[in-house]
Amino acid sequence: MKQFKAVVLVPLLLLSAEAQVNKVVSLVNRGGAGAGLCPGVAAELDLNTQAPGAPLFISIGGQNVPITSRPICCGFPAGVTDEAEVQLPWNAPLGNTSLTVTQNGVTSSPFPVSLTQYCPAIVGNHDGNTSHGFFSFESTFTGASPYVTSTAPATPEETVFMGAVGLGPTSPLVSPGLGIVANVSTVPTVTVGGHPAQVLSAGLAYESINVSGSKYSFVGHDFAFPGFYQVVFNVPTGLADGSYPVVLTQGGFSSPPVDIAVGHKDPAGRPSILAVTNAANFHVYEEYEAVAGTILSIYVSNLPPVTQTSGIFPATSYHGIQVLYGSTPLPLYSIDGPHNQINVGLPAQRTPGNIYVVTPAGQSWYPYFLPEGQTNYDDVGVIRLGDGVSGVFQLNGSAGLAMSASLAAQYNLPACAGQSAGTVCAQRAKAGDSVTMYLAGGGPATAGGDPNGASLALGQLAPADGSILYKMVNPPQITVGGVAVTGISFAGIAPGTAAEYQVNFTVPPGVPSGDTVPVVVTGLSSTDTVYIAIQ
Repeated sequence: MKQFKAVVLVPLLLLSAEAQVNKVVSLVNRGGAGAGLCPGVAAELDLNTQAPGAPLFISIGGQNVPITSRPICCGFPAGVTDEAEVQLPWNAPLGNTSLTVTQNGVTSSPFPVSLTQYCPAIVGNHDGNTSHGFFSFESTFTGASPYVTSTAPATPEETVFMGAVGLGPTSPLVSPGLGIVANVSTVPTVTVGGHPAQVLSAGLAYESINVSGSKYSFVGHDFAFPGFYQVVFNVPTGLADGSYPVVLTQGGFSSPPVDIAVGHKDPAGRPSILAVTNAANFHVYEEYEAVAGTILSIYVSNLPPVTQTSGIFPATSYHGIQVLYGSTPLPLYSIDGPHNQINVGLPAQRTPGNIYVVTPAGQSWYPYFLPEGQTNYDDVGVIRLGDGVSGVFQLNGSAGLAMSASLAAQYNLPACAGQSAGTVCAQRAKAGDSVTMYLAGGGPATAGGDPNGASLALGQLAPADGSILYKMVNPPQITVGGVAVTGISFAGIAPGTAAEYQVNFTVPPGVPSGDTVPVVVTGLSSTDTVYIAIQ
């Protein structure tokens, strides 16, 4: 299992006034030291300080520098005792300038910095090899993407996603430190092995990054990680199998080259499992890590070119495509062959087994068992709307959904006032409303919630009539806008499903209003955050 350095938002830890910053060690482009620095770039600030974790106030050329995260753990280079991930301000002066850091009233000596207009770099490696770029076949920043590797190469003309930094301002301009969707003002160019690639889009990534390398790691599923971009391009035609340098150019400034593997798919057409993730919170599962009671997104090469994103469940076979747990077929939720994805329900049962993906051309397997000693293991993920951050919240037993007016307009949903209970509509929730929320990865669920009771049998669905309710053995704790929810009337497998959990609760009094009020759901060993609109 990969190890990730813990990162948190700017901590509120206060230390004595005697602690001070001794020196600024380095300020490095998050795409690599060879890429230089520019306004708006995501960068890593290394410090040698007597007060690791104490609040920092950073300035460059007289402009404030927002801190986007602070490592609180280990793995710092020699001579470094503290780090901060920052995004340089757009109005930082070009050319030679200096950076200072103030901690507990003591300011460091000026650290010389040189800024250019652009400083493009391709975000680091996924496998510890610094010459390998972070390329994927789906959105780079979901944490759920199958990587481009030597064993799963990109083919000529195939669409590839890559993470980048240093591409300059967006339209509209997004203030540093914020993660908001916006495209770059000037589209960059991409070459693969010196051959121009067609760039389809370039803009701020709209979900969070999951990048692991030899030095640092990020993982999560919040709003866009500030200062990071996603560039989507098609691999040029006519390339032979092999490894090719990719160069990203913006405004006459080019990134250091990183390699991408180009090749052709298995001519036999046999499927190959590339990645397995929690479909709700995008958590990437290593081998032997998948959690019982989860809706899985399985990324598979060489899927037949069929697409059915709804209406399959609870069928266990579609156009010869099956997912087996051992020898038992699992219920399918959706299949997207062109994008290599199958969504499937893994029931909340606890026995060891392997996952198999079967197509008319063959099968591929993925080892799975419940981690030893973790019989109550969960991986809570709230089912989301298409924006990836807003939860699906049904209101008062109707088809109405809790969402803002602007989000409702994106889905062409009418306001709920005057609508019948069966009409899909939208409005903000309010204190006292009964809300139904859906989860994946809820962990053990048994008849009546008895810790010693039997889980739903593999291959079966919870009775649709609710004659037997499979309740979560460890119901989640929920807060809405920081206010604890005390009125949970049901938490268990949704009747008629196998791996979709339903939680019914009442919005507590005193919740703040707003279009993005955080809902934090905490299980026994996991937590997830989504957003709800409250009037």
